[in-house]
Amino acid sequence: MLACKLCRKGAFLTLVIPLFMDMALFRLPARWRGPERIHGFVIPAPRFTRHALRRFLLWILAPFLMLCLAGDLLLYWVFREFLHSCYGLLCFFQ
Repeated sequence: MLACKLCRKGAFLTLVIPLFMDMALFRLPARWRGPERIHGFVIPAPRFTRHALRRFLLWILAPFLMLCLAGDLLLYWVFREFLHSCYGLLCFFQ
Protein backbone atom coordinates (compact mmCIF):
# COMPACT_ATOMS: atom_id res chain seq x y z
CA MET A 1 0.00 0.00 0.00
CA LEU A 2 2.84 2.35 0.81
CA ALA A 3 4.47 1.65 -2.55
CA CYS A 4 1.26 2.56 -4.39
CA LYS A 5 1.05 5.87 -2.57
CA LEU A 6 4.67 6.60 -3.42
CA CYS A 7 4.08 5.75 -7.09
CA ARG A 8 1.12 8.09 -7.30
CA LYS A 9 3.06 10.98 -5.88
CA GLY A 10 6.10 10.43 -8.12
CA ALA A 11 8.38 9.67 -5.20
CA PHE A 12 9.12 6.22 -6.63
CA LEU A 13 10.92 7.72 -9.58
CA THR A 14 13.02 10.02 -7.44
CA LEU A 15 13.95 7.30 -4.92
CA VAL A 16 14.52 4.19 -7.04
CA ILE A 17 15.68 5.28 -10.48
CA PRO A 18 18.94 6.94 -9.29
CA LEU A 19 19.94 3.63 -7.67
CA PHE A 20 20.08 1.95 -11.10
CA MET A 21 21.64 4.74 -13.14
CA ASP A 22 25.12 3.25 -12.79
CA MET A 23 24.05 -0.03 -14.37
CA ALA A 24 25.11 -0.58 -18.00
CA LEU A 25 21.50 -1.23 -18.98
CA PHE A 26 20.56 2.40 -18.37
CA ARG A 27 23.65 4.10 -19.81
CA LEU A 28 23.25 6.37 -22.78
CA PRO A 29 25.03 5.44 -26.03
CA ALA A 30 28.51 6.91 -26.42
CA ARG A 31 27.49 9.17 -29.30
CA TRP A 32 24.98 10.92 -27.02
CA ARG A 33 27.27 11.26 -24.00
CA GLY A 34 30.14 12.90 -25.82
CA PRO A 35 33.79 11.81 -25.77
CA GLU A 36 35.00 9.74 -22.82
CA ARG A 37 37.79 11.28 -20.77
CA ILE A 38 40.24 9.40 -18.58
CA HIS A 39 42.79 11.52 -16.69
CA GLY A 40 42.17 14.34 -19.16
CA PHE A 41 42.80 12.23 -22.27
CA VAL A 42 39.99 11.86 -24.79
CA ILE A 43 39.28 8.17 -25.46
CA PRO A 44 37.71 7.52 -28.88
CA ALA A 45 34.37 5.71 -28.98
CA PRO A 46 34.30 2.06 -30.10
CA ARG A 47 34.01 1.69 -33.85
CA PHE A 48 33.95 -0.96 -36.55
CA THR A 49 37.55 -1.32 -37.78
CA ARG A 50 39.14 -3.06 -40.77
CA HIS A 51 40.36 -5.79 -38.46
CA ALA A 52 36.80 -6.36 -37.25
CA LEU A 53 35.61 -6.52 -40.86
CA ARG A 54 38.28 -9.09 -41.68
CA ARG A 55 37.33 -11.21 -38.67
CA PHE A 56 33.63 -10.97 -39.59
CA LEU A 57 34.38 -12.10 -43.13
CA LEU A 58 36.62 -14.93 -41.96
CA TRP A 59 34.64 -16.30 -39.00
CA ILE A 60 31.01 -15.51 -39.88
CA LEU A 61 30.53 -14.92 -43.59
CA ALA A 62 32.94 -17.53 -45.01
CA PRO A 63 31.49 -20.49 -43.04
CA PHE A 64 27.96 -19.34 -43.89
CA LEU A 65 28.81 -19.21 -47.60
CA MET A 66 30.48 -22.63 -47.40
CA LEU A 67 27.34 -24.10 -45.83
CA CYS A 68 25.21 -22.50 -48.54
CA LEU A 69 27.51 -23.88 -51.26
CA ALA A 70 27.43 -27.38 -49.74
CA GLY A 71 23.63 -27.27 -49.52
CA ASP A 72 23.37 -26.07 -53.11
CA LEU A 73 25.65 -28.83 -54.38
CA LEU A 74 23.70 -31.42 -52.38
CA LEU A 75 20.39 -30.23 -53.82
CA TYR A 76 21.88 -30.23 -57.34
CA TRP A 77 23.03 -33.81 -56.88
CA VAL A 78 19.63 -34.92 -55.50
CA PHE A 79 17.72 -33.28 -58.36
CA ARG A 80 20.01 -34.72 -61.04
CA GLU A 81 20.44 -38.27 -59.68
CA PHE A 82 17.12 -39.07 -58.00
CA LEU A 83 14.55 -36.75 -59.53
CA HIS A 84 16.05 -36.65 -63.05
CA SER A 85 15.28 -32.97 -63.54
CA CYS A 86 17.11 -29.71 -63.84
CA TYR A 87 17.94 -27.51 -60.85
CA GLY A 88 18.19 -23.75 -60.46
CA LEU A 89 19.36 -21.57 -63.32
CA LEU A 90 20.36 -24.59 -65.41
CA CYS A 91 16.66 -25.08 -66.22
CA PHE A 92 16.74 -21.93 -68.36
CA PHE A 93 19.52 -23.28 -70.59
CA GLN A 94 17.97 -26.67 -71.38
